[in-house]
Amino acid sequence: MPLVVGPGDDVIAGDVNLTGPLRINVTATGEDTTLRRMAAFGEAAVGTRIRYTALADRCRTDIRARSAFAGVCDVRGVDCSLR
Repeated sequence: MPLVVGPGDDVIAGDVNLTGPLRINVTATGEDTTLRRMAAFGEAAVGTRIRYTALADRCRTDIRARSAFAGVCDVRGVDCSLR
């Protein structure tokens, strides 16, 4: 979404200038930048997803084992209620 900025307005790395020459003052570099903070949020989200994915995989394995066990019991006509 295009924004109109003027003298004194903040811009971040990756903003595109379509109007001509531009003079900027760098006020933050490295770890202090908005871009770095957004990257850190993304890294944190990936770490959280990995934890939940591992939990879901363990639950899925347990459900598959229980389903297979119940299926074998059903074929043999045995009451193998999973209580």
